[in-house]
Formats: sequence, C-alpha cells, structure tokens
Amino acid sequence: MTYSERQNAILHAMSQRRHDTMAHLASEFGVSVRTIRRDIETLSLKEPLYTKQGRYGGGVYLLDCRRTEELRREALWQALCTWVREHSAEILPLSSEISEASLSAICRRLLTMLDSKTSP
Repeated sequence: MTYSERQNAILHAMSQRRHDTMAHLASEFGVSVRTIRRDIETLSLKEPLYTKQGRYGGGVYLLDCRRTEELRREALWQALCTWVREHSAEILPLSSEISEASLSAICRRLLTMLDSKTSP
C-alpha cells in the first residue's frame, strides 16, 4: 500500500468510525504508531481530523463536517451582525438606529454574497 493509498484508507476508515486510536489504526494498516501519527498530522492540514491525548495511545477524531459548517456560519453570522450594528451609521447614514429586521436582512444578504464568492 502506497503512502497516498494509506491516507485515503485512513480517511475512509475514519469517516466510518469517527474515532479510533493510533494503536488500532497502526495495527490495521500494518505500520508503526509513529507512521500513523505522521499520516494524521499530514491529513489534518486538509481534512477535519484532530488528535486528543489520552489513555491507550490517544485518539483520532473526525469532526462532523455538517456541524462544523453550521458553527462556521453561526460565527460568521454573529460577526456580521456585530459589525453591521457597530457601523450602521456609516452604512445607513439617514438612520441612527437599525431595527433587528433590517439587521437580519442585511446580514442575510451579506452571507449570501459571501457564499456565492466562496463556492467552487
């Protein structure tokens, strides 16, 4: 099994399990724990994998991408709303206060614009 084949197999296994130990992955793929650790370190640069220290060699976790996307959008929403509130006088010079409905509409529009710019 080549390096890239092993990394693809690790990703496939982690997508099925969501959690495993370094020792178990090493025995499954017939390599050392250090090799698996390097593979996970490399994969975590481009995939939602992370490690956690603990008993029995620690664990490898695959983040739920859907949940991660929801959290990212929520954080972006909060940041946009905060920015719009703080700069509403500059954005809407005729209004000293902005209603929550207007704030939501502006933020929704900004998110839509950002999504269209970041989509492949």
